[in-house]
Parts: sequence; C-alpha cells; structure tokens
Amino acid sequence: MKTKMQLGLLAAAARAILAADQSPPPETKPEPSAEPDIIITSESASMDFKGGLTIYRGNVKVDDPGKMLLTAALLTIIRPSTNIESIVAETNVVIDLFDPNGEKTHALGARAVYTASNNIVELTGNPSMENSQGSMTADLIILNRLNNNLDGKGNVKTKLRSSFLATTNNPPKEPRTNAPLPAATAPKP
Repeated sequence: MKTKMQLGLLAAAARAILAADQSPPPETKPEPSAEPDIIITSESASMDFKGGLTIYRGNVKVDDPGKMLLTAALLTIIRPSTNIESIVAETNVVIDLFDPNGEKTHALGARAVYTASNNIVELTGNPSMENSQGSMTADLIILNRLNNNLDGKGNVKTKLRSSFLATTNNPPKEPRTNAPLPAATAPKP
C-alpha cells in the first residue's frame, strides 16, 4: 500500500511537471521606468560624446512630461561626465515648469542657464515669470529649484495677485465702530 501511495504521488507530480512544461511561459513585460523619458526635438543636433557637448539648433523643444516644457532656438547641454553640468537655452526662450501639484510657472527670456550643481535657473534678456500667485520682470531672474525661491535683480517689477495676498488663517476682523480713539498721553519727563 505504501508503494502504491508513493507511485500515485510520483505520478501526480509527473503530471503536474508535464502540464507546467506544456503551458506557455508567462509574459514578461518590461517594468515601467520611474520617470518618463525626456523628448528633445530640433531641426539639427551635434553631439560630441568625448567632449560632453550636445547642441540642438532650430525650433528646439524639450518635453519632460509633468515637469517642464522648454522651447528655444538653440540649446546647449554640457555633460563632461555621466551627469549634466549645465544647460543653456538661447533666443526666444519659453519655459513652463510644473510643480508636483500641477501648478504651472511660465517664464520668458532671451537666455536661460541651468546649473545642475545648485539646481538654479538664471533668466536674462528681458526675463519674466508668471504663476497663479503673480508675476515678475527684472534684468535678471534667478529661480532656485531646490528651495523654490525666486530672486529678481535690477529693475524689478512684481505683481502679486490679491488671491495670493488673502489668507484664510487670519482671525476675523472686528466690526468697526464710531467710538472715539483713546486720547494719546505724552510721555512723562
């Protein structure tokens, strides 16, 4: 009986193995990357892999889905090693930056320089930036993407939207009365 049971188990195991061998292998799908690809289009491109310099010319468009859209006439990427050192966009630069909540910041200028080591974008050439909070023009606009700071230098003009200035955490104002103000007293000598 023990031998018949062992043979029965062995036969069942063999059937399971044969059935597994005849079934098609499971499909292997590539894992989706954590970040979508950045797409750069232009009329021409020159890539010097040894020198770490890439230049895109003519109707350049950079699309980093959900994060940034940039257009310019000329884009230079300086990448001396495996990491980007800086990116320079020139002539009619338009940048739309998106924060994690989808809030858009729209920037314009003649030139934009991104420095990777400090995550700073500098806009020159009659630059301007605008978002739902307001807008700024200046001779130089500096956007620190690490701490979300914006600096304007030279001929700065800032427009803040009233909705940005209104806060909901202020205590309610007390109603005005026509009661006279207390009389001021002079300090004692």
